[in-house]
Amino acid sequence: MLYNNTMMRHPMHLHGHYFRVLNGQGEYSPLKNTLDIMPMERDTIEFRASESGDWFFHCHILYHMMSGMGRIFSYENSPPNPEVPDPAAGFKKVAADDRKYYASAKLGWKQTAAMATRL
Repeated sequence: MLYNNTMMRHPMHLHGHYFRVLNGQGEYSPLKNTLDIMPMERDTIEFRASESGDWFFHCHILYHMMSGMGRIFSYENSPPNPEVPDPAAGFKKVAADDRKYYASAKLGWKQTAAMATRL
């Protein structure tokens, strides 16, 4: 079960898998690879754990993902990935991204009464 206890939406994506959203619709439960979890919402997903290796589960909003909303799912007894010669070094690189600071800004336009009369 996934629980969003924030006041922001989180489009959660699981790489390499499709999952069913168990929403009380039985066989008509939707099949997805990304679930947009709304604020204060609970969702239950199920998927076939039949793939080998490591898979990334994360929020699709970039600054959420980069601030830690991402996890690696690993299957036990998976054969080593030949594309990743040093898994420990690779994981250190992934974990290092969680420790960076990312700048953001909020820009807006405030209309004053004097401006409104000129428009």
